[in-house]
Amino acid sequence: MTNIPQVVIQGENEIALDQVAAPQAGPDDVIIKVEQCGICGSDPGYIAMGGLLGPGVPMRIGHELSGTVIEAGDRTGSGSGNKSVGGLPELGTRFVVQDERQINSGETMNNSTNYDYSGAKVLVTGGTSGIGYGIATAFTSAGAQVTVTGTRASPADYDDVELSAFTYKTLKVQDTAAIKALAAELDGLDILVNNAGASMPGGDEWTHEGFEESIRVNLLPAFHMSQACFELLKASEMSGGANIIGIASLTSFFANELVPGYGAAKAGLVQMAKSLGLTWAQHGIRANNIAAGMTDTRMTGFMKDIPEFNDPIIDRTPLKRWGSPQDMAGAVLFLCSEQASFITGQTLTLDGGYTLGI
Repeated sequence: MTNIPQVVIQGENEIALDQVAAPQAGPDDVIIKVEQCGICGSDPGYIAMGGLLGPGVPMRIGHELSGTVIEAGDRTGSGSGNKSVGGLPELGTRFVVQDERQINSGETMNNSTNYDYSGAKVLVTGGTSGIGYGIATAFTSAGAQVTVTGTRASPADYDDVELSAFTYKTLKVQDTAAIKALAAELDGLDILVNNAGASMPGGDEWTHEGFEESIRVNLLPAFHMSQACFELLKASEMSGGANIIGIASLTSFFANELVPGYGAAKAGLVQMAKSLGLTWAQHGIRANNIAAGMTDTRMTGFMKDIPEFNDPIIDRTPLKRWGSPQDMAGAVLFLCSEQASFITGQTLTLDGGYTLGI
């Protein structure tokens, strides 16, 4: 079990996430910056251990958020919010904020799992948004040391996402030399998540140039990064073995007339996991994919607001909702865990049942 502190809320009032600027901590306050809840969709905000922080979005009963202490009061009375004395947690402490009211009332069962990846070293390509950010955040919450890559010069250039919990590296995944250089900079690696990718990165994928660019972005970097990190992964001493995770797609299995290159690349990831799983098992390295169904990210989330796109998806999905980055992250943490140590070369489809029928 993880040793991240638990802040359990059991009162009768709703828990609200403040959507304005973080308030200053009083002498007895601890202000926690929380991430989005993938189940209830609450926006990122703030919560205090001892009370509500003004108007906000309710956190649904039984749900769970992870967060970081950004202010801790000074019990000497100053309430400066800049230091921690008298037993309050230090800045940067990771917390899980959990509402157990429904659990305690007997209406539902708490069957959530907390993984402990303390000391594990994780690299997530394209970890600055969407599924990659959800995976990187989940590993950090579980105690791992996480490095993410992005295309911008520095983390300060991302004004729409908080990256302070990660080590940031600039990387253009089409640049094989840059991939090799990044791998050479790492002082160890236990888990590689080949997440970076894009739909139509070179424009129309029915053109020669558009198709080739999609392969260069969505397939080749996964191989080059895996190969460049091979010795690091081989040296891992993580229980259950080192891991390579690829992010496949429903286009790995179904054709989409708009993105022939993207589909071919994602299908290639399925076969690549089999090849890596077969060949590198002798070195203590497992390789698996998740095939992400319709997931609410920056790349696809706009479709939720267009009935012509959204309605057919929901009609075909038995679970009647879109997936979230947190849904994907939970599966990745499982696949990399000791409990999945007998699984390799597989692609786990996470689609709410979309592929079960026609």
